[in-house]
Amino acid sequence: MRWGRRPGVGGNTTVASVRAAAVVIAIAIAIVVAGCTSGSETARGPTTVPLREGEGRSVIVGSTTLCSPPESIPLGDVGSRLPAGLSLPPGARLLEVKEVDGTISVSGETQMGVADLQAFFRDQLTAAGYPIHREDNEGIEAELYFGLPDGRVGVVQERVARCPKGTTRFSITLAR
Repeated sequence: MRWGRRPGVGGNTTVASVRAAAVVIAIAIAIVVAGCTSGSETARGPTTVPLREGEGRSVIVGSTTLCSPPESIPLGDVGSRLPAGLSLPPGARLLEVKEVDGTISVSGETQMGVADLQAFFRDQLTAAGYPIHREDNEGIEAELYFGLPDGRVGVVQERVARCPKGTTRFSITLAR
């Protein structure tokens, strides 16, 4: 056996590579220890963390997370952009309405849970006579895929929001 190689490993692990791995591990441990002993969290000041697009911002101060939800927009004529018989849930805040190349997207948030919101939209779609092609509910997010009489398709998506806690975000998208 030659010095610097371990038997039975294929001969490509050298003392130098073992030492390099040990140095990397030692540096990682030093960084972790320095981070844990560098003083209080508030001494560094608050850290602002962007959330997913349209979810506002979350500010972390020490072990406390403060939430700044996105601003709502006026309801305006959002009803005219939705198919007949489909409306926003009671008490919902409208966050965004956009139209790109004929595809309309309306998003908002509500205090309703995912299951209740899914049932709300399912009942509306069924009552309006729109066929539901597929439905999926994983507990923290859900989707309803439906068709419109003019051949367009749509999807209603719901998901638990990270900020503010206790809210559910939804979007209604209608493809042209």
